Amino acid sequence: MKSKGIESLQRQGYDIYTINDQIVVDQVCLYENLETDLENVRLRLGIPEKIALPKAKTEARKGHRGDYREIIDEELRYKIADAFKKEIELFNYSW
Repeated sequence: MKSKGIESLQRQGYDIYTINDQIVVDQVCLYENLETDLENVRLRLGIPEKIALPKAKTEARKGHRGDYREIIDEELRYKIADAFKKEIELFNYSW
């Protein structure tokens, strides 16, 4: 059974930018490329000002907890992999 947190994240993703499992938006910006992807969108739209991403929560987390592989146990890993299998495959993510 999926946790409510994972279900909430699922609803915010794949179904927003796909129809019948096909991407139907001009571009999907990935977090790991966010600044570059947003810059490309800005240029394509002709927006003169650079987009400044906020530095949210930079002070909120007081200690680096390590790589996610060290934090997430196997059970949660499988839940995440199942919940986001379409995104993992589509964007060639791996553990």
